[in-house]
Amino acid sequence: DREGLHVMGAAGLPVAPIVAEGPDYFVTPDLGMTLRALMADAPKAERLRAFAAAGAALAALHAQGFSHGRPAVRDLCWDGARVRFIDMEKFSARNDSARHFATDVLVFIHSVFAAGGGDAELDAALSTYRLAAPRGWAATVALARRFGWLGPVARAMRALKPRSREVNAVAPTLAYVTARA
Repeated sequence: DREGLHVMGAAGLPVAPIVAEGPDYFVTPDLGMTLRALMADAPKAERLRAFAAAGAALAALHAQGFSHGRPAVRDLCWDGARVRFIDMEKFSARNDSARHFATDVLVFIHSVFAAGGGDAELDAALSTYRLAAPRGWAATVALARRFGWLGPVARAMRALKPRSREVNAVAPTLAYVTARA
């Protein structure tokens, strides 16, 4: 977490600033509601503004050669003006390839579906992302096509885990990306 926040913060990227730290702790300020909380509580116009900002923030990371590692909607905060990333536990300075960027986008989309969101939020985020990072989007489409075999597997797994949000979000994630290829 700490390394990712320091490295990306020094690069001027939208991450949580560290305001105090010691050998076994660090403190960040309140950055607002997570996108997951916004999906449940905010008016649609506010959600769409926040998700458009999330797409721009993810594109900014990728444009500078960084991937988040797991940009789930619970790890992006909206303060009413901008989105910032928190929880950098999967950060690695080595994850700077198109495959890692595509994985970030798929994880983001999957997390939206798993949290009960859908096309409106994703369209807002990914229309912004696609404009700023067209190569990242192309890599995402290619990765989703390679993972196409997971859709039928996930549908079969629903019989075993019918209430699993994560399992139920796999097929819509792949379908969303490939429909917008």
